[in-house]
Amino acid sequence: MSRDINPFGLRMPEDLRQLLEKSAQLNHRSMNAELVMRLRKSVEEDPVFMPQVSEEGGEYSTDENQLLSDLIAKMPKKKRKALLKFIKSM
Repeated sequence: MSRDINPFGLRMPEDLRQLLEKSAQLNHRSMNAELVMRLRKSVEEDPVFMPQVSEEGGEYSTDENQLLSDLIAKMPKKKRKALLKFIKSM
């Protein structure tokens, strides 16, 4: 990680800090690397940050298919069924 990145203070509950510390140890990472990896993953998986899918093109790229697949896989079963029902009704 670059040295030109400014430090960022973070307050968190002690129990959460202990869980993250244990996870960092199990993953052979520093606490900072563990936090950065987890934050990056949560941002990349957030639908708000997903690229816009063009309706005009008709086909989706492999990346778009993977993003949609990952998003659907993370949905609760009830919501996934409702989405499939909606799609079939179109």
